[in-house]
Amino acid sequence: MKQPEASYLDEGLLKRPEQAIFACLRELQRTARICAQNLHLAAEEFIRHEPHRERLIHINEQSVNAIKAAMRDYLARLTRQYLSKRQAILIEHIDRCMSDLERVGDHIENLSAIARRQRDLPAARFIPAAMEDWLSIYQAVEKLLNKVIQSLDPEVPDFQTFAKEILVLREEFRATALAAQQAHFKRLEEKAVTPIAGMIFNDYLSNFWRITKHIKNIALAEQQPQFWLKREKLGQVMSGDAPGYAVPDKINPADYLDKLQSDDFR
Repeated sequence: MKQPEASYLDEGLLKRPEQAIFACLRELQRTARICAQNLHLAAEEFIRHEPHRERLIHINEQSVNAIKAAMRDYLARLTRQYLSKRQAILIEHIDRCMSDLERVGDHIENLSAIARRQRDLPAARFIPAAMEDWLSIYQAVEKLLNKVIQSLDPEVPDFQTFAKEILVLREEFRATALAAQQAHFKRLEEKAVTPIAGMIFNDYLSNFWRITKHIKNIALAEQQPQFWLKREKLGQVMSGDAPGYAVPDKINPADYLDKLQSDDFR
């Protein structure tokens, strides 16, 4: 049995900020691979139910949630080191990408939940044309997620190029999804499918759209000018803590609660 991929968030790298950021990108890539595996499992579950597969989808999703929590803690500890302006901004992008991948995982698990609901409703079964449309949308999303995996490799020389490719694939998904939606509406008009089958199809489609929205967010982060690694800094060790920052005074909650009620604030 293949062993799960181990975490890249090595405590020993925290004194090497660039190396730690490198590891965080590896961790994002690992998370994207888990999401891609779950997407494939959800597609199989859509076609035929297997209890062990449904359990694995849930386990994988719980793993993604745990990775997000671990990543957030790791990045918080990394901020205790001295960071350049680029590094400080880049870890914000990494944190956002992690949140987007976690949401991708949620929506993929939703696909499995919709399939479970559909199985309990005989009237919700899809005709072959709807099955083909579902699969065409899935394949477009699968291509997108695989491109994300490639883009998060910290060894790539140019994240921005991959970001552009992701956005192109997202437009291809958009065209595929809109065509499938129009075909879906036509089937409803012609009463070729039941209303409950229509609702289920729309539920699947909505989750596919949400998955690609979060993938687009990742590409937009990768397009930012700070999203790159300084190779010559990978071995650099920071001997001291981050420079001290003035801690703001505690706010008076009443001041801001009053502002919430103020017409000027609105």
